[in-house]
Amino acid sequence: MQKLLEQLRRMLSRYTAGQKVAALLIAVLLVAGAYLLASYAGRPQYRVLYSGLEDRDAAQVTAKLDELKVSYKLEGASVLVPANDVDRLRVQLAGENIPSGGKVGFEIFDKASFGASDFTQKVNYQRALEGELARTISSIEQVQSAVVHIAMPEESIFASQDNSATASVLLSLRGGATLDKSQVQGIRNLVARAVEGLDPENVSIVDGEGNPLFAGEDGASLAADRLQTTRSYESYMEASLQQVLNRVVGNGKGVVKVNLELDLASRTTQTEKYTPASEGGLPSSQETSEEVYNNGAGTATGTPGTGSNIPDYTTVTPGSENAAYSKRESSVTYENNRTVTEETEPPGKITGMSIAVLVDESVDTNSVYALQEALAAAAGLDERRGDTITVQSVPFDTSYQEEVEAQLAKAQSGEKLWKMVKTGLLALAALAAAIFLFLKLKKVRKRLEELPEIETGEVYALEEAAEGARALMGKAAKSPMLSSLELLASQKPDEMARLLKSLMHERG
Repeated sequence: MQKLLEQLRRMLSRYTAGQKVAALLIAVLLVAGAYLLASYAGRPQYRVLYSGLEDRDAAQVTAKLDELKVSYKLEGASVLVPANDVDRLRVQLAGENIPSGGKVGFEIFDKASFGASDFTQKVNYQRALEGELARTISSIEQVQSAVVHIAMPEESIFASQDNSATASVLLSLRGGATLDKSQVQGIRNLVARAVEGLDPENVSIVDGEGNPLFAGEDGASLAADRLQTTRSYESYMEASLQQVLNRVVGNGKGVVKVNLELDLASRTTQTEKYTPASEGGLPSSQETSEEVYNNGAGTATGTPGTGSNIPDYTTVTPGSENAAYSKRESSVTYENNRTVTEETEPPGKITGMSIAVLVDESVDTNSVYALQEALAAAAGLDERRGDTITVQSVPFDTSYQEEVEAQLAKAQSGEKLWKMVKTGLLALAALAAAIFLFLKLKKVRKRLEELPEIETGEVYALEEAAEGARALMGKAAKSPMLSSLELLASQKPDEMARLLKSLMHERG
């Protein structure tokens, strides 16, 4: 080791104090970088196992991870584990119903008690059903958690009592997430189909702030839905007519308001039409009758009564052997032609419309009538329905708009001025740099002109010196100085410290 230190001192004596300090700092940085890289590479990377956990669920997860002797980190409501174990742990915890979301499902019956009463079994079943429904609803992407309450009525022998079940659902949505009407109806049907005797209309759904998402088809909710539908129709028509108005009078010079009366009832009409049957149609019945009479032997004739029964007074009239009589009748009844037409009228039929249009007085009054005709045609007004449209020219209050435009113009002028200032500063900086460069080049050129001419031999000498310098640099690059410094720092830190102090003393 002493020999190694002596070799290192001789090697360092060839360099200046500044070069020694630089080499030593480079060696220290290399050693520190290698240590940090090794420690960072050996540290496990953590990934999220579960996020958004409630306190009870987080306690379940961490307790199970402690039991499995798996390292983890807690960051708020998230649990992080080593990246290589994420998938395995998720499958393993899911098999044990962890996290359960603080809810009990049908696993409550895994440990059934034979001594449980009928009432206890019913209560446990209701708890399990509520928990399973809450878990299912929580699997929806927008839903963070859900709570389900079911009210099961007691069975009664009286038919007059209402035995309908009811349910309430509380949804906690993720940040910024919303549920559309079809999703809310899907949750309602999901709950209703899982509970015996539960009608979808008896399911109430609210969000975490208590706002009703679905409160049943009562009068208030139906009225709210119809009002919302009417407002949507009106907004759509107002936007369409406003585009036409802006094209004619310009932006900000006209406003349109539409009031609609809608028939939101759905109707189905069935019409049956009968037409007389024709020859060759579909027969409904057919009758055939035939009568045949033959008179080949003669007939007994006489006065009816008692006397005719006496043989002495019987008169026989010879009959014709060829006398015969036959009759055949056939009738066919054809079915009447029947046409059935069924028409379904969807809700949303317009039964009345009124449109009010206000334009600024700066608009030409001669164009008001033409504007009224154009808007009436665009809206599809029907006079037979009693639709009306009114166009009035009134002075608009433009003070706020003028103030906003003035502020905007001021801001734009200030921005424009600042752009001009920046452009000017950049131009001045470029000009100053050009002048400075020009003066420097002028000085360099003057000095070059004052230098004596170099002989050919001197040029060759300079080239040989450059080659020698390159060879020396290559040899220095291949020197084992850095490796020696690393070895000395790891095995003899005290010697390295004394060496560093001596180098600093020489430089000072």
